[in-house]
Amino acid sequence: MSGGKSFGMERPVKIAIMAGIVLLLVGSGIFLLLGGRKGGEPRYNPVNSVPRDFMMITDYPGTEEEMFAISLLTSLQFMGGEYHPLVICSPDGVLSDHELFTLSHLKTDRPKVFFTNRETAPANINQQLSGMGLAPINDSDVHPLVPGIAGTFFGFSGIMEVEDYEESLWAAPYAKNTNMALVPGGRTFETQEQAHNALRTLGIDSGYAVVANPDDHSLETMRRTMDYDPYDDAWFCPDISLMAAQMAAYHDAFVITNTTPLDSTEWVLNLDLSQNRRALGIHEKLRELNDISPLEYIALVGSATALPQFLTQSGGTEGDIVNSDVMYGFLDDDNTYMDAAVGRIIQYDVSLASNQLLKTYLFDDFSDTVTVNYRDVAGGTHEKEWRKHGASFSGFEITYERMQATPGRWICTDFEDAGFTYDYVGPFNTGNKLLDGTINSMENDISEICQGAGYVAYRGHGSDTGSLYGIRVYGPNGEEHQLRYSDCQNMNLPPQLAFFVSCLNGKIYGHGPGTDPASDVEFDKLFTLNYLAAGPAVLVGATEVSFSNIGQDLHSIPAEYLPFIDDHQWDHNDAWYAFVWDGILDHPREHGTIGKAAQWSENRYMNYPPNNQPAPMYPDGEVDWYEVTFFAVYGDPSFRPAVDEMSSPGYDPWHNGPDDM
Repeated sequence: MSGGKSFGMERPVKIAIMAGIVLLLVGSGIFLLLGGRKGGEPRYNPVNSVPRDFMMITDYPGTEEEMFAISLLTSLQFMGGEYHPLVICSPDGVLSDHELFTLSHLKTDRPKVFFTNRETAPANINQQLSGMGLAPINDSDVHPLVPGIAGTFFGFSGIMEVEDYEESLWAAPYAKNTNMALVPGGRTFETQEQAHNALRTLGIDSGYAVVANPDDHSLETMRRTMDYDPYDDAWFCPDISLMAAQMAAYHDAFVITNTTPLDSTEWVLNLDLSQNRRALGIHEKLRELNDISPLEYIALVGSATALPQFLTQSGGTEGDIVNSDVMYGFLDDDNTYMDAAVGRIIQYDVSLASNQLLKTYLFDDFSDTVTVNYRDVAGGTHEKEWRKHGASFSGFEITYERMQATPGRWICTDFEDAGFTYDYVGPFNTGNKLLDGTINSMENDISEICQGAGYVAYRGHGSDTGSLYGIRVYGPNGEEHQLRYSDCQNMNLPPQLAFFVSCLNGKIYGHGPGTDPASDVEFDKLFTLNYLAAGPAVLVGATEVSFSNIGQDLHSIPAEYLPFIDDHQWDHNDAWYAFVWDGILDHPREHGTIGKAAQWSENRYMNYPPNNQPAPMYPDGEVDWYEVTFFAVYGDPSFRPAVDEMSSPGYDPWHNGPDDM
């Protein structure tokens, strides 16, 4: 056990850090830091200990060496086969407000082990922790952030050498399962395939693949990537690949980093190879892996600069490009069936990504309630049981003028059927015209409603910079509202599932709509990434303009209330709304993770007979092709929200008759 006096607010820690380095050099041998050997074999001579049930905090990686050091620390994060949370400081060198919100809402205030090369960092972090009422970092739990530091800790079965950052990503799950400390040195695995085979020798075949680009530290390092296009600079997020090590160890996953751009393909039509060679190379490796070890989940860990989305010519308007992640999930010759669920980890920086995974993997440890300060009619401070609370937003023009009000109202009944409460926000003076018992929220502040919900369901207009458009609520003057990207910057969300069935609320790359020629979206103003920074576990949205099913209510209402009609005819993006929430709320055992719910939705849509089996690989410019191509999951695709897996729905209005899957 480690302990000791906490750092004072003004005490410099340069001496402590330097002493730690000296102790490493003398006690453990310089070979652990520099990758050397004694007697031809790496030797394990630990000198440091960690507290029980600890968590880790590290500096923001300012160099590639610090990226390597943090990746090697994954072995400490999973020492003994147990998960120890990881928080990476913000680029400012301190914990961000979003990270402090998360730490202050965890049920367990864990001892903190801090890895830093900055002498003032421990005092600064402790001041932040103290301000939140959290336990400080102790003197003896501060260590230098250097490659090899993991091998100085007691608790491992031995050490394993890796030559570079890329190999450390491959090795992370194997090191976890053999309880080996990762240190720099000679190669253990010459290829990623050797690392995959090593996992199989342990009897591990998890069905999970993690894809990363080890060159994503900076725009300068990105230029090492084969076929890299400088046009992609504008949508770059640094260091996100670091999360691949943690995800791979957590899921015992196969890691793919080494791919070769392809010059041709036989499985997809109408692709501009100059724009898709890198994506095709990644996809080919996934197909090869799937042939050996069938995949259930694929996590793309990085920005669209590091790991490109497919850019598919629609076959309609000249130059009309559609961005797609979903195509990575088609892994055999049947192009009308999605084989694996796909999700992407993307944030503006790696500290935000670490916060997202912290909330995802400590979902059960997050506080049961969050405090929401309502401003208007409801008034005052309320404690929301967010795991059991949903928020449904119906945009004005889409839902009522175009007769698509049923999805946003019926999910409220489905929330109640699952044992949840809900807020329903619908248009002023029209919200209660359907006699289904749904009650409008009296709250005028939509951002606060989002901050109290474990589930956010939106049906309406969207753009690359905002969402929840055209919502009228019972507030002053029945004013219209929207949630702008800038509003998201002041929000702190619980680890919720947010699904925006709207245009462009999943945009992370490329051209925006509505101009000829289309102009690029403004990266720092993207709704998708600003909402993700606010802290949900997962966001799902469309990368392009999505198409609504005008007159949906004319089909869904009779199917709900007339006994001789059982086909709701959910179609276009109303079908996506219906199918995803159906998986999450009503079929949680088979389709209750967000990745599986989205995969099921994709397959249901493609195989709904009236749609004539549209498939992403066969662009035709028709509405149905768009709808099966551009919905994207941003988060760990295996994330499962708080719905009882064994529950059976008493209410399930989300099906399209006997031919529905």
